[in-house]
Amino acid sequence: IPNTFPPNGDDYNDTWFIENLHLYPNAEVVVFNKWGNQLYRSTGVYEPWDGTVNGNPLPAEVYYYVIILNNVDAEKYTGVVTIVR
Repeated sequence: IPNTFPPNGDDYNDTWFIENLHLYPNAEVVVFNKWGNQLYRSTGVYEPWDGTVNGNPLPAEVYYYVIILNNVDAEKYTGVVTIVR
């Protein structure tokens, strides 16, 4: 799971793309800020996050994620992703 991405509009790594997540069609991806506010959520078919909330770019900062695969093993991953501007 990538821990940084630069959404700067150059069409190179502009989204937080999680490789092979398409193999888990029921997966949930949730991103929070440091205060625990939910900024992004994808349920089912994963849509890569572009580092925005309501169309507004977020500042360069560390954000927290939870990925729940909703598979037989009930796998769950947590960590941080940093927006670099």
